[in-house]
Amino acid sequence: MDGTENVFSEGKIAHTIFLFQKDKAPQVIDEFGQLILNTFSDKEISEYQKEGCHVVGMVHCKKEDTPEKQFPKGIYDYWELYEPEKASKSMVHKFLIQYFRYGIIEFQRSGERSLQVEWISKGLRRLINKAKKCNYVPVSGNIFASLLKVLPDDCQTDFRKMVYELSGTSDAISKSKWNSMLGVMKQMLKLFDITISQDIEEFIKWIDEENNEVQDGGKIGKVLPNHYIYTDKETQRIVDIEFGSIHSVKGRTHLATLVLETFLKTHNMKAILKFLCATPPKSVGKNQKRLRCQYVAMTRARALLCLAIPIDFVDDKTQKKLQGIGWNIKIIN
Repeated sequence: MDGTENVFSEGKIAHTIFLFQKDKAPQVIDEFGQLILNTFSDKEISEYQKEGCHVVGMVHCKKEDTPEKQFPKGIYDYWELYEPEKASKSMVHKFLIQYFRYGIIEFQRSGERSLQVEWISKGLRRLINKAKKCNYVPVSGNIFASLLKVLPDDCQTDFRKMVYELSGTSDAISKSKWNSMLGVMKQMLKLFDITISQDIEEFIKWIDEENNEVQDGGKIGKVLPNHYIYTDKETQRIVDIEFGSIHSVKGRTHLATLVLETFLKTHNMKAILKFLCATPPKSVGKNQKRLRCQYVAMTRARALLCLAIPIDFVDDKTQKKLQGIGWNIKIIN
């Protein structure tokens, strides 16, 4: 196992392949959570919270129940609460307040106010584009900067102050608080030559909050969609694990990554197992796409990389080959 040099390079990181009986697939997630806690201190997990710990798979949208021969087919076969439509942070929400609520959850989780501003900026972009009835503020990697760019120079300071005021909320938004925030936004919209109209009344209205609470050491906290909080029952230490498709994490860096076996015409890692053993066949054949996806998935981790494969796919001889190139093998049965 070779990787890039970083602060974790000198540590004894146990890059692990979880080999599981198919009826134990959900247990893989908890094993990964425990391995994270065994590998990193709370300080390290907190320091790299923005990068996070992730579970990814090539197939993540469920179109039908999984036939036995195709199991495990997608991420949903490991964690039944997975919601593919919410796997991307670029997802479109129906109501403006949802962007603000997700921003608060991100801030509570990471302590990064910039992540809260990012969510608010996404919501404001949709609000402005709805009001303008065009793509007035284009999508970009920095929505806040895009919003500033369409404003005259003499309006930018006022806009910054208003966003700062809107991002000062770090607790649940009450209905009265939302009405107060809308007052700020109405003033903000004037900077863009926009007034509130019936076209956007539905988008900006108050809605009740979704019930996505988690108990954490006696404290109640909010959890973003497709996040699972693993808790060590003995120590009560916790780690936040995020689920998503391989495509959704392209270009990102994680503290730890678990890549799940999934099925698309055939099982992904089973089809490229010789490559994983560092004994590739002479011809790539039909596996070019699988190899590209696997490369993306396996190069996200800064420190800990794990794979999850049904034990039926990996015989004793192959297990020894994998151990010989540095993998730790964990059997789940």
